[in-house]
Amino acid sequence: MITVAVNNNLASSKYALQLIQNASIYNGLKLAHIAPNETVVYYNNKKIPLRDYIEQIKLHKHPDLLIVELSKEAMEKAIYENIKFNIALFFEDTSYDRKYLFNRGVLPSKLLNMIKANYYIIPESYHKKK
Repeated sequence: MITVAVNNNLASSKYALQLIQNASIYNGLKLAHIAPNETVVYYNNKKIPLRDYIEQIKLHKHPDLLIVELSKEAMEKAIYENIKFNIALFFEDTSYDRKYLFNRGVLPSKLLNMIKANYYIIPESYHKKK
């Protein structure tokens, strides 16, 4: 199973989610899609940690692809810590007149430390400084 984390704070990220879903269905992949907002979820009438819920999806639904939507509020609560993704896809509003999670196109190390992934896909609009 491939796990993909996608932030859902912009129209472009929602469009990317739709493209991933459509391509998966077109290619016959079994798809699971979740959008958690808390560190615990209800599963079989019990509260379990989000990472355990993801494991239950792997064990019982056997999807080829699991998409996890990352909301800004949930990222601020750090609910995705200790969850390993195969791919993380980040989008951001680059207008500077609002408060935003990322700092003017630079991904903070805190975010990269929180969202663990084997591969990070960051659209060209980002300018990452090391």
